[in-house]
Amino acid sequence: HTRDDEQLVRLSKVSDAAHHLLSIINQILDISKIEADKLELLPVNFLLSRLIDNTSELVLDRLQSRGIRFHCEIDPALPSVLRGDPLRIGQILLNYLSNAAKFTESGSISVTVDLVGADVASLLVRFAVTDTGIGIAPEHQGRLFSAFEQADNSTTRRFGGTGLGLAIAQRLARLMGGETGLVSQPGQGSTFWFTALLGIGDRAEDEPPGQISAGEAEYLLTGKHAQAHILLVEDNPINQEVALELLRSIGLRVDLAANGRQAVDMAAATAYSLILMDIQMPVMDGLTATGLIRQSESGRQVPILAMTANAFGEDRQRCLDAGMNDHIAKPVNPDNLYATLIKWLEPLPVDPPVEDLPAQPVTALPEMTDEHTLTALTGVPGLDSGYGLRNLRGKLPSYLRLLKLFLATHGDDHLKIDAALAAKQVKSAEQISHALKSVSGSLGLTAIHEAAASLNSALRKQLPAAEISSLLQGLAERMQETGNGLHPILEQQPSQSP
Repeated sequence: HTRDDEQLVRLSKVSDAAHHLLSIINQILDISKIEADKLELLPVNFLLSRLIDNTSELVLDRLQSRGIRFHCEIDPALPSVLRGDPLRIGQILLNYLSNAAKFTESGSISVTVDLVGADVASLLVRFAVTDTGIGIAPEHQGRLFSAFEQADNSTTRRFGGTGLGLAIAQRLARLMGGETGLVSQPGQGSTFWFTALLGIGDRAEDEPPGQISAGEAEYLLTGKHAQAHILLVEDNPINQEVALELLRSIGLRVDLAANGRQAVDMAAATAYSLILMDIQMPVMDGLTATGLIRQSESGRQVPILAMTANAFGEDRQRCLDAGMNDHIAKPVNPDNLYATLIKWLEPLPVDPPVEDLPAQPVTALPEMTDEHTLTALTGVPGLDSGYGLRNLRGKLPSYLRLLKLFLATHGDDHLKIDAALAAKQVKSAEQISHALKSVSGSLGLTAIHEAAASLNSALRKQLPAAEISSLLQGLAERMQETGNGLHPILEQQPSQSP
């Protein structure tokens, strides 16, 4: 047995060396093709969430075995389907993630994907990998993206590698119309990022052919499912109004339940075509309500879709285990909402050619008399007013009223979280940050949404108090910046009734 064990160790070393050599050869071939202008991008439509999940899976086992936390956050303003070269995007991401795993002994690694710009033809998307690893000294950062370069010789001796991965990442990003960069401090971790110009896809090419695009979904919902009866279960008044606007604007009949208990009673009295179920609610949560609804004959048949701001990993699995059919990420993206609704309201969707469909009605835009207000909104720090207006079908008065309601009901949420933490009520602090993350995202309050999401994640994972305090301070600053920008605009608006 001892001899067999020794042979297995030697074979393992040979296998590792062979894979390392293959990796070096592939990298040299890649950079040679790039420098000879022979590497071509192959743009296709792809699901962004699937790309991130598939790439992350390749390093998750390594992270979990060392107790390193992993988190992923995708900007809700991004379409679910993009057009670009997913192989090359995944190649850069995997390089960043592999480096993060290599240089991080404890703490966390996260992936964030954000929309940083858009024009008629393309979206500028930023991908970033952040770790709590050893960090990089400023004097070494400038040459990291050069071929065959690493931070210093000790890095090569300790961690191995060729110094080609980041050089290839930079060249691939430039081929995709973007750039690369890093932010790092020794002992405090690093953030490696890259940008890429991507198109808006109409259907992921690795999806089954029966799937339809978001635009076609809206058309079919309006044409074939007008007056379908849906139950919306949501406790937050702002999220209620945004969801009701999106659903009623395409002709659906919608009843509203403010908590899980009401939902159970209403589902027992009415045969709904579909139920949209929030998860975190007072009186009764969405998981418990779903379990009770599933106990009745009619309740076993109705599609129940979770609306959750935690759409990854174990949270998604908890929804499925509770008897839900699918989930829609919050804040709700209209395209994702309509595509998921048609999937469950139309079990066998037809995929008609886009050119055969009548022209889509253009969403009503605000009147030109509102141009001054719209211009002022674009100058508010941390506000994506275009995204917020899209969720309300271009209705500026409704949007302004909900922004005013947000400031009145959530404007001091950072103080409430601080008070809850001071009273050792961590669960309460987590619930407040969760609600703030959801509602701010629905209105396009992107800076507040991102800060609340980071804080909510830290509270859920029970990170050290110093880290939570720093994230809370960041949230308070974003709340103040955005609030200071909004107040003068909203104070000029006439009072409106709901």
